Amino acid sequence: MLVQESKSKQEGVIQLNNSWLSKKMAFLRFVGERIYFLPDEKSKAVRFLFNPAKFGIDITKNNLVQEADVVHLHWTNFGFLSTDSLQQLFASEKPVVWTLHDMWAFTGGCHHSDECENYQDTCGNCTQYIKKPGPKDLSNAIWKAKQEAFKGANLTVVTCSRWLGNRAKKSSLFKDVRVESIPNPIDVSVFSPLKKEDARKALGLNPAKHYILFAAMRIDAVGKGFAYFKAALELLHTQLTAEQASNIELLIFGQAEATDFDELPFKANLLGRLTDLTTIAQAYSAASMFVIPSLAENLPNTIMEAMACGTPSVGFDVGGIPEMIVHQESGMPPTGYLAQYKSSEDLAKGMQWILLDSDYQQLCTNARQKVLDEYSEQAVSKRYYEVYESMASKGEISNQQVSPLWIKKPIEGLVAEPIPPLGARGLSIITITYNAEEFLERTIKSIVAQTNQDFEYIIIDGNSKDKTLDIAKRYESRVNCLISEPDKGLYDAMNKGLKAASGDFVWFMNAGDEIYDSKAVERIYEKITDEIDVLYGDTYFVDNEGNQQGLRSEITPHRLPKDLTWRDMNLGMLVCHQAFIARKTVAPLYMENNLSADVDWEISCLKKARKIQYLDFVVANYLTGGISNKQLKRSLLDRYEVLKKHFGFVGAVMAHVKILTRGISLIIKNRGKYW
Repeated sequence: MLVQESKSKQEGVIQLNNSWLSKKMAFLRFVGERIYFLPDEKSKAVRFLFNPAKFGIDITKNNLVQEADVVHLHWTNFGFLSTDSLQQLFASEKPVVWTLHDMWAFTGGCHHSDECENYQDTCGNCTQYIKKPGPKDLSNAIWKAKQEAFKGANLTVVTCSRWLGNRAKKSSLFKDVRVESIPNPIDVSVFSPLKKEDARKALGLNPAKHYILFAAMRIDAVGKGFAYFKAALELLHTQLTAEQASNIELLIFGQAEATDFDELPFKANLLGRLTDLTTIAQAYSAASMFVIPSLAENLPNTIMEAMACGTPSVGFDVGGIPEMIVHQESGMPPTGYLAQYKSSEDLAKGMQWILLDSDYQQLCTNARQKVLDEYSEQAVSKRYYEVYESMASKGEISNQQVSPLWIKKPIEGLVAEPIPPLGARGLSIITITYNAEEFLERTIKSIVAQTNQDFEYIIIDGNSKDKTLDIAKRYESRVNCLISEPDKGLYDAMNKGLKAASGDFVWFMNAGDEIYDSKAVERIYEKITDEIDVLYGDTYFVDNEGNQQGLRSEITPHRLPKDLTWRDMNLGMLVCHQAFIARKTVAPLYMENNLSADVDWEISCLKKARKIQYLDFVVANYLTGGISNKQLKRSLLDRYEVLKKHFGFVGAVMAHVKILTRGISLIIKNRGKYW
């Protein structure tokens, strides 16, 4: 690892500034950056939130860079690499992987644009950071310099969160660049749970009290949200009894003074700036929760570290935080509380829920498990290795390429790591098959027929014994991933599909089902926005020969609302699964031993969805006669368990009374038929 200056002296870390003079020059470059920005600086509050990248060094002459097959950039600001330095590196034609930790690389100088979307076109008129904004202000000049520097770069951009990845893909600077989302890794052996009582004793704290952990870093910066944290603590204090309040204290590490917390209603215990990882892990383990009130974040390491130590987190629903904190009402195992953006009231509610109302031990277990599943060094390094390998051996891979990856045998752990989705809105279409030679080809033909082929296509096969795989192989050029191995049933196979999918959205189109028409994907992409988490529409029922039997919303009792919520699912499967498209971040794994797992899955997705979009066109043809129809008695019992889970005992009973009454009425009306 090549760095400007190393303070850790770790093996394998090479610093450029080895002499007194080189260190002073680095400091002068840092100061130069600030002085260059000063005439345009809107206020002191934004001084370190905007970087012009005017001063830097040329690293292309360094032996390590010259010998490297791939150069991997991380943080380049504050006088390390200037825009000219980056241009020199790209001009060397070295394959470059650039991991972004904020938005700076594709903006006109700011690290976070908040609600500004100028970076999607041309930066300029920067009212947030520039004293005198205009079409040709400093942000516009920086954007133009980057545009020139990035021309012809053999570049792959990696973002630590899908949120940042979506922004990078929409940017004018990176719209034609390969963008992947890979989280930061964490050493789960260092950051691991300790008994809270032992951790508190080690830090000289009262082992019987609850501690709310806060990481203080420039609390005067508006974006850190300290004002919301303070207001939330005041609200929390008023909502607790005197006894409860006396049992809660704050635990604070980072750059802060005791006077910064004098006005807070709880006692503050300052640990100062911690550098020893063991002590940091003790602080996380000692805390009852970690609170991060930031108003703009990518994928905060502090949340990852807290969760790795088995400590649940509370934070705002912003940036990459929703990818880390699984909300308590999401339908998935919660890891904390996701508060409404800039709502001190909801932040206080989250803290109170964790302290008083949650299944706290299970919450801690869930937090640790999420880190093990998604952020371990082993999982992350594997994904980076594949990026390096593709860059070194083939050069940059275009976003518009379709590259098949076929996996034909069982793989331990994660079953597949397919090529990432191609478009900016990343759709993964998944087909589940088993001995489906009669039906599979019509499904694949509906996939191949799409006018917009900008999606990932995955087939999960249950080790078919007929000609299913032969049919799949005919379309090898369009299938990104094929997995064929024994499974434990339909929902086990669907879980494999979810794990294999790398798109932002997942859409199941199982063997025998068809996308309704050739423009469906194109029309779906037109509906997707950053806020939408679920899209749904209607389906035609078809028989084994593909003959339409009628529109589902017309021939069954399931009338499709245009403003669907999870509560509309209280009578069961309101939306056909093949017409239900969910963002992967809201999609849990399926219950594997329940025939109504699809009902549970849809409700769980809807519960967590920020915005739900009705599709005003027919989405799919659905082949009738699934496993729930073939095992009706068990399916009814399983559906009762799902409805009880989401609507409670009384709600489930009342729902089934309505379902039974409705069913009897329809059978009488239709002379012995349900529909």
